[in-house]
Amino acid sequence: MEFAAPDPWKAIKRDTGSKTRRPITVAIAYVGATGPTLLNLRHGDTLICDASPTAIRAGMTSAEALKSIVNRRVSIYSVAGLHAKVILGSRWVWVGSANASTSSQEDLFEASVRITDSAIRQSVRTWMDSLRTEDAVLTRRDVDALLKIPVTRRAGLPHRRRLPTELPDESQRLWLAVIDDYATRATERAAEQLRADVRRTTRRRGIAGKLSWFAWNDDSCPFAEGSWVIRVSRGHPSRPGQVVRVSNPKADTYIVWTAEVSTFRRPLKAELLQACSVSSEQLTDREMFRVPPARRKGVIDLYR
Repeated sequence: MEFAAPDPWKAIKRDTGSKTRRPITVAIAYVGATGPTLLNLRHGDTLICDASPTAIRAGMTSAEALKSIVNRRVSIYSVAGLHAKVILGSRWVWVGSANASTSSQEDLFEASVRITDSAIRQSVRTWMDSLRTEDAVLTRRDVDALLKIPVTRRAGLPHRRRLPTELPDESQRLWLAVIDDYATRATERAAEQLRADVRRTTRRRGIAGKLSWFAWNDDSCPFAEGSWVIRVSRGHPSRPGQVVRVSNPKADTYIVWTAEVSTFRRPLKAELLQACSVSSEQLTDREMFRVPPARRKGVIDLYR
């Protein structure tokens, strides 16, 4: 068994693109504009998908893609409500979450498994045969009718969260810092008094992100406005945050406000330290570490 993620199409195309393969049967819910390229369908293959008027109108299945596929002399069956993603060959079967679309390949995190067990392949073949009913056949004339349906709404599919373009460049510092969550009541009150003003400042500057603050107890504060901070608190890294305000309400105490960007994930502390080439002992001793420009891309990629 082979597991492929987050873009299983590279592995799938090795099987479907083989020049020596036998005809395959594909039961995949939605076929987008890039479907013909992803699926590598050819004469003798079979496609089972949701080509209902609802799916066409919503832009979930592309009539243009179906036209290209039927021109390759591929048999097409339409099953409304189909949500399967299964590709069956003579010696393998791929089962997963990926539709044949750009969204699946570029925007979403997908996963598929390649199974070679003969009993499972036979069960899949039996199930696929049950979908290939006479009333589900899609002819060239049917596809031409689907081409006339206007696409009025794109499906509201989730997208992979990407980091915004406002990431630290070489002129901006990126700090990795261990932050003690402890803050006195006086510090908390001082921070809350500033919240509304800081929010107005970020809006005026066009800075997006989740607004938060932390206390830095020292004689001086290295986190200047415009720099970036990744905090490690209680062993858990935060998302990258741009410093938008630094105040000094009393001696040896600084309040640092950041706007944290939205990311798909947060890495483990071990992953982050490895990307920065910093050991746990070094970070604890120094409490903060400036991430060199050469390491920034590797650090930021952990959040994708």
